[in-house]
Amino acid sequence: MDQGTSNAVIAVATAVNVAVTAVYAFFTWGLWIVTSRTFAASYRPYVEVSSGHERVSSAQGTDHKFTFGLQNHGAVPAQVVRWDLAIRQDGAALLDKQETGGAGTMGVGSAVFPGAPAVEVPAFTEMVPVRPASQIEVEAKVTYRGLGKKTHTTRLRKVLIMSPESVRYFFVDTTIDEE
Repeated sequence: MDQGTSNAVIAVATAVNVAVTAVYAFFTWGLWIVTSRTFAASYRPYVEVSSGHERVSSAQGTDHKFTFGLQNHGAVPAQVVRWDLAIRQDGAALLDKQETGGAGTMGVGSAVFPGAPAVEVPAFTEMVPVRPASQIEVEAKVTYRGLGKKTHTTRLRKVLIMSPESVRYFFVDTTIDEE
């Protein structure tokens, strides 16, 4: 092999080596992105909102008690920073409540620890007078923070169809989002 051919082979080998290194760098960068997203998703709180309902009879008639609980299925504690509760009867608002904190606010600022059983949150308990034979829509949303600065939300929506004899529950949906 003469000197010119030898230099050409070295130049081609160097170009191939640079191209392979660039491909490896691209795939390593993609793997780093996926790994960091996986870590962030696994190292955050996932709060479930559960709800309960019971009829409560009083001298004024029948009221309905709605209770809500929180359970953390994530890996780190969650701190509640806001909650919203809406109860509608046949489309008309019976209750529309938001709490973002302040003196005397129950529930906001509370910690929800991972692995602990669901606990009823007194701040989420509401007594509501409801007409019989109606449709009740319940929406509860909790906003919470993990160890970082990101806030997350969980929203629960349910529909209750009430008759004088019974109450039928229909689960509409639940969503977990990052704001």
